[in-house]
Amino acid sequence: MSAAGAGLAGCSAKHESAPSPQPVSWAVGACVRQVDGPTAIPSGTNAALRVALLARQTFEPVACTDPRAQSKIIELGATFDTLDPAKPLDPGCPDNADAAYRPTGALPLQKRLACVRNLKAPHPGDPGGGGGTNTIAGDCVFIVGMLDNGYEELPCDWPQGWFAQVLAVAPTPTSCPARDTVSRLSYGNGSFLCLGQGHGGTIAKPGDCVTEMGSALAPITHTACTTSTRKLVSLVDKGKPCPSGTKARWSPGYDRNLCLR
Repeated sequence: MSAAGAGLAGCSAKHESAPSPQPVSWAVGACVRQVDGPTAIPSGTNAALRVALLARQTFEPVACTDPRAQSKIIELGATFDTLDPAKPLDPGCPDNADAAYRPTGALPLQKRLACVRNLKAPHPGDPGGGGGTNTIAGDCVFIVGMLDNGYEELPCDWPQGWFAQVLAVAPTPTSCPARDTVSRLSYGNGSFLCLGQGHGGTIAKPGDCVTEMGSALAPITHTACTTSTRKLVSLVDKGKPCPSGTKARWSPGYDRNLCLR
C-alpha cells in the first residue's frame, strides 16, 4: 500500500459518526413549535369559534436553532393533574407570557405548564393582544358565559368589536376605578376585573341609550338614541331597588342590575 493510501486508511479508521441529537425537553430555555391544529385564524372569525380553534392546537419542544421554532419557554408555571384535561385556573405564568402549554410526552414527574413567549410578534400576552396566560389591564373581552359571566379575550383591534376593556385588576370590587368602571367580574385568582368602555367597548354606562335584550344570549349594549330606545339611568347591586320610574333588568356581562327608563 502506498503512503498516500495508508494515510487515507488511517483517517478512515479514526472516523466516528456524529452523535444523535438528544430530544429536547419541556424546560426553561427550550423552544416550541406547533404540530397540529389550525395555524392561521382569519380576523373575521366569530369570537367563540376562534376560542374553539385555538383549543385544537398542539405543540412540542424543539431546539431554538430549529427553523420551525415559534416560541420559547420562559418559565414553568402551575402543576396540573395528568388525568384531568383542564388547565389550572391560575396558570402561574408571568404577565408577558403569550401562552401556557401542557407538556406532551413528558415523564410523570413533569407536571408543570410551560409558559412561553413568541419569538416574533404578535404577542397575545401584551396588553390588548387578545390572549396570553393572564388577563391584565388594557385587555379587551367578550362574554361567553351568559349565566356565569364567563369571558374570553379578543385583540382590541378585532374587526367585529368587543364588549369591554379591562381598566384594572383589583383585589375587591370597591377597589376598581370608581369613575369609569361599569362592571366588576370575578377573576380566577380571587381578584376582580374592572370593566369599562375603554377605547370602543359596547358595554353600556349610565346615561347611554341601550339595546333591548331579547334573551339571555346577548349582553345589553349601548346604541344610538332614538324615540324607541331606553336609557340606562344607573346600576344597583342585586337585591336593591332601582330609582323610581325605572325598571331593573339583568344582563350577562354586568355584576349589577341595570335600571332602565
